[in-house]
Amino acid sequence: MSNKNSGLSLIETIVGIGIFTIAITAITIFIIQNYQVLRRINQQIEAQNQARKAIKMIISELRNANLADTGAYTIESATLNSLTFFSNIDSQSDRERIRYFLEENNLKKGVIKPSGNPLKYDPINENISVAARYTRNLSFAYYDGNYTGVEPPLASPINVTKIKMVKVSLTIDVDPHTTPPGFTLESEVNLRNLKENL
Repeated sequence: MSNKNSGLSLIETIVGIGIFTIAITAITIFIIQNYQVLRRINQQIEAQNQARKAIKMIISELRNANLADTGAYTIESATLNSLTFFSNIDSQSDRERIRYFLEENNLKKGVIKPSGNPLKYDPINENISVAARYTRNLSFAYYDGNYTGVEPPLASPINVTKIKMVKVSLTIDVDPHTTPPGFTLESEVNLRNLKENL
């Protein structure tokens, strides 16, 4: 009669537990990494949708830009990274002062309603909101009425009275050090109320 042990030895049990632990750890790390990538992708998609809405808003407001209620020129200030102009953006008859600028990786929008007698746009009353988060770059390019598609933009400092068309570019990236890569949106608009060839 043979004498066989019917159970596992202590060493076999420890090796089995070790292999099981390594496998569970590897699966857990894989799941966590995939979850983090999916979370970043979802954040990037949400940021891109927010940026699309922001570009659409900027273009719509610029298209209808007009003289301020105080009589000030349509465009107050134009730099490569910020733009201030006047446009009616709500159902009321007055024109707001609108400012787009980049601050702490956020595209921000400042709005001032005219007030007082005589009317003025008081910077103390500026209401600032975030138009798009995770904005890594905001740039504006300005063109005069002779632009046919090949001319360079107006040089800085920009003479606001020459601006007839504006190109806007936004680069959105939730985390520039990881995938997915950044996303750049561009659009252009002719300033309807500043056309000279009517």
